Amino acid sequence: MFCHILWKDITDIKDWEKKIRRVVLNKAHEKIFKRYDVKNLEEYIDLIKKNIDNPKDIEKLYNINRYNDELKMAIEENKKLLENIRKSRRYKDKDIKIRLLSEKYKARAVELYKKFKIFFDEEFDDDDEYKSHIEDFIIKEYLYGLFENNELAGILILNERKFNGLNTFYIQELIVDDKYKNRGYGNLLINYALLRCPMELEYISFMTMPTNIQMIKIAEKFKFILQPKPSGDKKHSLLFIRPNDKIEREFYNNLSHKKSHSSPDSPFEIPEYLIKQKPSS
Repeated sequence: MFCHILWKDITDIKDWEKKIRRVVLNKAHEKIFKRYDVKNLEEYIDLIKKNIDNPKDIEKLYNINRYNDELKMAIEENKKLLENIRKSRRYKDKDIKIRLLSEKYKARAVELYKKFKIFFDEEFDDDDEYKSHIEDFIIKEYLYGLFENNELAGILILNERKFNGLNTFYIQELIVDDKYKNRGYGNLLINYALLRCPMELEYISFMTMPTNIQMIKIAEKFKFILQPKPSGDKKHSLLFIRPNDKIEREFYNNLSHKKSHSSPDSPFEIPEYLIKQKPSS
C-alpha cells in the first residue's frame, strides 16, 4: 500500500519500492507529491532513497508545504462559508457571527447548557455545576458562541482528547437553541470547529449516542468515520474521527486498495495557529 507516511517505517527499501510501484496513482497522490516538492512517483522514490537516513529533513519539507496548503485552504473555506451565508435565503437580513464567548454571555450560555444536559438526561445534581462548567470553559477558551443579530443562538465547546492512542481536536458539545433550529446553524458550528482545529492535531473527533440521528447525519456529511471500537462512554458510545488535513483525507479516501486573517465583516476567523505558528524553513 502506498502511503506518504509509511516510508519512515521502511526496513527493506527494495521491498518498499516494489510495493509502491504496484499502486494505481490518482490526483490525491499528485497533491501529496507536491508536498515533497516532486512531480511524480520516480522523483518521490528517488527522494526517499537519497534521504532514507535523514527522515527528519523529509518530514520538515512535507510539514512546511502542508502548512502552506492548510493556510490557503482555511482562507478559501472561510470565504466559501461567508459567501454561502450571504447567498442563503435563510440568513437574509440576519447578522450572524461566531466568536469566543466572554463572561458577558455566561448566564445565557449556562441556560443553553443546562437545557441541553437535561434534554439528554445528563443533568447535574446541583445547579451551580452548570455555572461552574461554563465558567471553566470560558477561562480555558473552549467555549464559542453563535450569534444571530447579537443574540446568542448556540454554543460550541472545543477541547483536546485522546481516543485509541490518537490526539484529537474534540467537539465536546454542539448546542443550538430550539428557537433557532432548522436554520443550518449546526452545520455552521461544525464548519467553524473544522477551521479552528490546530494544525498539529491530525484528527478531529466527537462522540454521540446511537439515537442521535442528527449528529450521525452530520458525521456522514462532513466525512467523519465511525470507529469500530466504542468511545468508552456508555451513553455516547459512537465515536467519529476524521483526518484534519483535507489533502490527506482525500488521499485516504482514494487509496487504490479501498476501491478494489479574516475580513472585518466575516462571521468566521482564520485560526490564529495558521498565522503565528508557521514551521521554520
